[in-house]
Amino acid sequence: MLGKLRDTPRQVHILIIIFLILTFISLSRSSLAQPQVTITLSEAGIAKVEYLVPTEGNLSVTIQLLGTPDPTLGVTVVDEKGLPLAFDTDQTGRYLTVATLNSSQVYVSYYTQDLTSKSGIFWIISVNSPYPLKVVLPVNATPVDMNILPTKIYSIGRNLAIEYPAGSLQLKYVILYQPATSPPPQGTQPPASPTKQETGTSKGLFEVLWPLLPYLVVLAAIFVALAVFLALRGKRKSELVELGEEDLAILDALRKAGGAMFQGELQKAVNLPPTTLWRRVKKLAELGYVKIEKKAGRNYVELLE
Repeated sequence: MLGKLRDTPRQVHILIIIFLILTFISLSRSSLAQPQVTITLSEAGIAKVEYLVPTEGNLSVTIQLLGTPDPTLGVTVVDEKGLPLAFDTDQTGRYLTVATLNSSQVYVSYYTQDLTSKSGIFWIISVNSPYPLKVVLPVNATPVDMNILPTKIYSIGRNLAIEYPAGSLQLKYVILYQPATSPPPQGTQPPASPTKQETGTSKGLFEVLWPLLPYLVVLAAIFVALAVFLALRGKRKSELVELGEEDLAILDALRKAGGAMFQGELQKAVNLPPTTLWRRVKKLAELGYVKIEKKAGRNYVELLE
């Protein structure tokens, strides 16, 4: 009996140590910094997804995968020195966990075809990212439409790079191909040329502009992206002008409630008649501020900002 009493404190100490270790691991995972995500698009629509994740002393890091990695190419997971690290994916294939092994940074890369689609001459990239991301378009690609305001637009060599905040992104772009030039077949005579003065002028202009064509295309793409950016910002401002006091009160009530409420709870919060509230909520849903879902037979209003 006395031996059992002596062993009891030892068992309690072991349980406390295990609890503290598990708590430390949980807290270290929750404090992980967000990764830097880059999506580089090829002319064929294949996306290369890259993550740069600071470990901050954590024993492991977990990231959400954007698209399904191509099984024939696999996934690359290395540390800051290029040494491979052990990793595993969950049953859904959506999350990847890496054992950091005291590394300071984790680099993950893979190729996927799930993020892009093509309609006519237009390519569309659709991705729902929990992280801010950078999209690098193919050479000679020009964006024509986007649903999220970018945070930065710049060029990387002959490629256009656009940075976006976290969220559901849909970006449409078109690739402007350069015309291929080939020499005339051997044994054929070139067509009659114009006068010497005209030939020298046209040839000189072509020789000057041709090397600059890729840079002119990138410059044009930047101007188009800026135009789309300004158009989206102007559209957003016009929508704000359309909002009345009742609309703003509904949005404010949703924010205070954590971003979502049932319609009955929202009515009590803003003190509006049911028909007026429903009309305002439908208007906010059409403008993209909220979405309405059915839960247990009741309208559930969720903030999208």
